[in-house]
Amino acid sequence: MYTKPSVDDLIEGVSRTLQQVLLPLIKDRPDAAQTVPPVLATLERITEEWAKAVPNYVASNEEFEVTLADLAQSLESEPAGAQLRRLIDTLPPQPEWPHPHLLAERHRALKDALTEAMVILDLPAGPDASAAIQEADTKVLQLLRRFSEHEIAASASRQIASAGESAEFSAVADPLVDLSAKLEEFIRNEVPSSPDVRVTNLERKMGGASRNTFFFDVSYTEAHGTEVHESCVLQEEADATVLESDAAPGELTGSRRRPETEFAVMRALESTAVPVPRALWIDPTGSWLGRPFIIMRKSVGDADDSALFEDGHEETRATVFARYVEILGALHALDPDEAGLNLFGTESTPESVAAEQVALFESGYRKQAMETHPAIEYIIRWCKKHLPTAAKVSLVHGDFRRGNFLHQDGDITAFLDWEQCHLGDPMEEIAFMYWPLWSLEPVVALDDLLTRYEEASGIEVNRDTLAFYRIFIELKMVVVILTGFKSYFATEARKLEYAVISFPIATSTMLRAIDALLAGGPTYDYTGASAALPS
Repeated sequence: MYTKPSVDDLIEGVSRTLQQVLLPLIKDRPDAAQTVPPVLATLERITEEWAKAVPNYVASNEEFEVTLADLAQSLESEPAGAQLRRLIDTLPPQPEWPHPHLLAERHRALKDALTEAMVILDLPAGPDASAAIQEADTKVLQLLRRFSEHEIAASASRQIASAGESAEFSAVADPLVDLSAKLEEFIRNEVPSSPDVRVTNLERKMGGASRNTFFFDVSYTEAHGTEVHESCVLQEEADATVLESDAAPGELTGSRRRPETEFAVMRALESTAVPVPRALWIDPTGSWLGRPFIIMRKSVGDADDSALFEDGHEETRATVFARYVEILGALHALDPDEAGLNLFGTESTPESVAAEQVALFESGYRKQAMETHPAIEYIIRWCKKHLPTAAKVSLVHGDFRRGNFLHQDGDITAFLDWEQCHLGDPMEEIAFMYWPLWSLEPVVALDDLLTRYEEASGIEVNRDTLAFYRIFIELKMVVVILTGFKSYFATEARKLEYAVISFPIATSTMLRAIDALLAGGPTYDYTGASAALPS
């Protein structure tokens, strides 16, 4: 079970949110739709988990204890057996009273001990490991699977969206007068020959877990008298998010690129066959609005592709997703050096890119996790032992999927959200596109896409490499979710949308990876992956 955020942490969050967020909203604007659903979801999680806390901790702790003791006994003739016995002897005693907080502390100690046992046994076991170590490896994987099932069972079943579905609210725009004035001043600074800058129709786009997004129109007159009218999109770094920004431009340290890097990538792609929004202006320091932001020309088209799946739109849908594959191939076929896309501060080679990404997300895990997660530790170790060599180093979008492109009249007009771009293995991108939560499989079967992708990109697909990235993507996504959990503590208001991010989804990432390994995989198509998703 997750012990952070704990029940006490969540209750404190409810209190702070009511005092610092909800009450001011109600005072000035009675419609508080943005806050009500997270409050409802949090209260529901507290109600569900509190009743399950003691039995689930007891069951999980017992399984950890039994497995650790079994490992020590089965390896007693090997040096590792004595090390495991000493490890078990250092565990804190069983609490005399089954209080959730006491059980949680022992639970954390047991997770730490299991992780240390993996180090002692050098798991995952290599092909040359003894039969006893191979057996121990299977026992650990089986324990991690049972543990994941306990975590899913202990998590709230409803999500933020469903928690507020019985209430009817309409969204209320933030007070934007001050923001409009600041934007006019900023754009006036960017086009100093035009003192008559006017921002109109400013509105905030609701939703989004990594950035604040605003739409607006701007008009001004250039020095030679030409009138300019632009419809724009502003994307601003949020104060708390599911992505961690790089420490500096050209320095790959987080899951999200700095605005300067994203801006430069979009500018470089404008002269290629990859459609992107026109990047207009940037404030990388946050000196104008308080946080860094990029302003782009608003591209035409619709991000929602649901209409394409209605009866009568089959031909248009096929055309759009044929373009999708063409653009994917064109992106990966680019030479990063020739296209001016080597902007990430890495000396990436076909031999190094997998290791770079594993190291990046291991680092993210170490920074974002508030407790030890043995399944994640195991998958990190597995990835390090199975690093593939890429057929080619390409620019990887990092979030190439449905919802991140605009389409109009059967064409894709722009690919959006380049904040996770990096140099990497194209197979990483394909694995991400077929991650179960948004798999492209219902639109384009994986084997069909691979054939069409090879034609579009000129890159031969290595299915063993793709299988590796199916496991890596589970690691990447669980780190993204943990970053969201950590963001709950990142603001004074304790933003509840981060506290009630789906815990079952986080655990299911590892459960899918564990199931694939227990079945002798992974396989490139992740057969049966959906079976691991919570119902």
